[in-house]
Amino acid sequence: MSNILNNTTGLQEILEALQNKAAGGGEQATPEISVDTSTGLITATAGTKSSTKQLAFQPAKTITPNTTSQIAVSSGYYTGGNITVAAIPSTYVQPSGTKTITENGTYDVKSYASATVNIEGGDVDHSTEDSLINRTVSSYTNNRVASIGSYAFYGCSRLTNVSFPVCSYIGTSAFQRCSSLINISFPVCLYIGSNAFGNCSKLTNVSFPVCSYIGSYAFDNCSSITNVSFPVCSYIGAFAFYYCKSITNVSFPVCSYIGSSAFYACSSLTKATFGFDISSASTTIKAYIYTAAFIFCTKLTNLTLCYPSVATLSNINAFTSTPMSISTLTGSFGSIYVPASLVDAYKSATNWATYADRITAIQEDTNGDNGGDEPQSELISISATHSTGIATIGTAFSSLSGISVTAFYSDDSTETVTDYTLSNGTIVSGENIVTVTYKGKTTTFTVMGAPAPK
Repeated sequence: MSNILNNTTGLQEILEALQNKAAGGGEQATPEISVDTSTGLITATAGTKSSTKQLAFQPAKTITPNTTSQIAVSSGYYTGGNITVAAIPSTYVQPSGTKTITENGTYDVKSYASATVNIEGGDVDHSTEDSLINRTVSSYTNNRVASIGSYAFYGCSRLTNVSFPVCSYIGTSAFQRCSSLINISFPVCLYIGSNAFGNCSKLTNVSFPVCSYIGSYAFDNCSSITNVSFPVCSYIGAFAFYYCKSITNVSFPVCSYIGSSAFYACSSLTKATFGFDISSASTTIKAYIYTAAFIFCTKLTNLTLCYPSVATLSNINAFTSTPMSISTLTGSFGSIYVPASLVDAYKSATNWATYADRITAIQEDTNGDNGGDEPQSELISISATHSTGIATIGTAFSSLSGISVTAFYSDDSTETVTDYTLSNGTIVSGENIVTVTYKGKTTTFTVMGAPAPK
C-alpha cells in the first residue's frame, strides 16, 4: 500500500528510510534512487530488493532555484511542502556572502545569500541633501514611536511642528538643523541626546515636563528660544544651551549637574535658578557647576542656588564676563544668592571665594505678595501639548480633551492654565493644526484625525 508523504517530513529522512528498507538491514549493496517526475513515485533499489514511497504530488514544474532554503541534490533540487523536481540550470550559481547597505539607494542583491541594511538615520555623513524623512514634510505626529534614533530628522529644513506623545528617548542629532522647527511636543520624554535640536533657529518655547537628562549641545545655537521648562531635569550637559542668545530666565528646580559651558554666551540671560526646596531636600545631595558654565552671560545679574550644601565650583572662570565678575557691587550689578545658613561656607569655599563679595542670602518673601514692592511678572509666552496626538474625525476643536497649556512669565515662573481658547474648526482625516490663545499669546499643537473606534 502506498503511503502519503507528510509535508513536514524532511527529504533526507525519506531517502534514508527507503535506502535502509531496500538494503534489508544487512545487504551492503548501495541502493539506487529513482524519481518518476510524472507520478511522484520514489524507488530505492539495492540488489534484488526494492522499496517505494508515493509522494503527495503536484505536476512537476521547472523553476530556477534562487533561495538558500531549496535543497540541492545531484539530480535536481527540492522545495518545501510538496516536492518539486527539476534539473538544476547549468548557469546556476549558489548565492553566497552578505551585501551590507549603509546608504539609501537601489541595490541588486540576487547573487548574495543575505543583505544587511544598516542606515542609522538621515544624512549620516552629512554630505548629501537626503533624509529618511522627505524634506518637504512640514508637520509630523507619531503616536506609536517610543524612541527616536540618531539623525532621524537631521536637516529637515521645512519641518515646523512635531509631536510624539509616547516618545521617551531622543537620539543624537535627531532634529539637528531643522531650521524651520517652531513647535515640539514630547510630554513623556526622559532623555535628550547630544545635538538633538542643534541649530533649530526658530524654536521658541521648550517644555519637557518629565525629562531628566539634557545631552551636550542639545540646544546649541537655538537662537530664538526665550523660555525653557525642565521641572525634573537633574543633568545639563556641556554646551547644552550654547549661544541661545534669546533666553532671559531659566529655572531647573532639581538640577544638580551644570556642565562645562552649559549656558555659554546666553547674552540675554538675566536670571537663573537651580536647586531644591532646602526645607525638604536631603543634605547628602551634591551639586556641581563646571568650567565656563555661564561665561559671556553678560546680563546675568541673579544666580540663585538653593542646594542644601555648598555646590562644587570646578573653575573660577564659570562667571567670566558676567556681572558677577566685573563688579564688586551686589544687587543690580549681579549677585549669587544662596541659603542664609550657607553664605559663610560659600564665601570661603574653593573657587567661590573669588566671588565672596557677590554672594548674599536668598531674600525670603514674608509678605505673600511677591515682596510687596516688586512689579508683577509679565506673561511672556505659552506652550501647548495634546495627551495622545489623536482625535476622532468630526470632533470640534473646542471639544478636544487632553490639552495641557503652560504659561511662561518674566520672573521665570510657569503655571498650567485652563482659561485658554482654541481656534474654530473640526478634526479632519490626517494632520490638524490647532491654535491656542491665552491672554494675547498664541501657540499651536498638532493632532491627527482618525475614525471613531468600532
